[in-house]
Amino acid sequence: LDDLPTGLPEFLAGGLQSAVPTNDNPADHLMDVLVSTDVAAVKKTSITVSRPLSEASDRDDDDDFDEAFAVSEWTQYWILVRRFSYVFIVDEDQFPEVLMPGCVVTMINGLAFRNFGTNLYIGGAILYNIIAHGMICSNGVVLNVPNERDLILREFRNGAYSVKAYWFARATVSIWAAVFMGFPWVAIWYSLVGLPASISAIGHTFLGSTLNALVISLVASIVGLLNQTQLAAGQVFMPIGDSMTIFAGLLIVRRFIKPYALPVYYGLPISYAYEIAATAILELKGDDGKAVLKYYDLHPTDRHFDYAVLVAMILFWLFLGLLVAYRKIGGGTTSLAAAAAA
Repeated sequence: LDDLPTGLPEFLAGGLQSAVPTNDNPADHLMDVLVSTDVAAVKKTSITVSRPLSEASDRDDDDDFDEAFAVSEWTQYWILVRRFSYVFIVDEDQFPEVLMPGCVVTMINGLAFRNFGTNLYIGGAILYNIIAHGMICSNGVVLNVPNERDLILREFRNGAYSVKAYWFARATVSIWAAVFMGFPWVAIWYSLVGLPASISAIGHTFLGSTLNALVISLVASIVGLLNQTQLAAGQVFMPIGDSMTIFAGLLIVRRFIKPYALPVYYGLPISYAYEIAATAILELKGDDGKAVLKYYDLHPTDRHFDYAVLVAMILFWLFLGLLVAYRKIGGGTTSLAAAAAA
């Protein structure tokens, strides 16, 4: 700036063509400009405004942009995992607001379907609790990623963290959160409904529910990256929950789903997670359980396939999210210098 701090508003209005809004802090506004504007353009503008053009023309705009990070990407990853985990646990808007609503919802669902016997209603007991696991975990992601976006963008452009380290750290925290939440939530609704006390059935139910939550949480992270605000991210993500309710194979059994809607059914993780849990539970319910499985067109022999599809979905969304992160944070590149010059 080569001037007193009082010259900052004039510099922003003239040099960067970004006047400070009324009653806004010029320093805060400058930070917003730096994390949302082409880095190379900001640097070149600051040079030409504060120094003669002849002097600026001799300077390489990217001299102070180091290709190498201060620490390895693996170290960056663990630093970010610890940071995201700590914030998730201590922030009252994250861990408590994910754990407690889930406990309440699974308790309500468990009591609503308690001792209903072996009939078509048991499908609803299983499905709605799996949906609750996925949607509540993903809401904790989709509403927080937009809040950290500017900070991560600034740290990437300052050379603190790579896009890859950020994305995989963010995904790791989403994964462990979904796994952790599954223990109390599945235990609550499974026991209240009065389902078979079988280690195998409980294990399949937990795994199916958790894998569905992992996929949905990764999708939520991508939606959070693509949207600037919590409101926008939440509005974009909401139809996913509606689709899971309609096209999971309960309200509309698979054989009755219209052909044009079948891609939605097969593309949603809930349909596979539901089959895993429902078959593991109902195959222990004798002839009545088999009759329910036949009505819903669910097959115990498909469980291995269902697991394979869910794992493939996790890998797909994990690497698709990395590409989105490169685009939205790195400007389409992993190179700091290239991001500055883009």
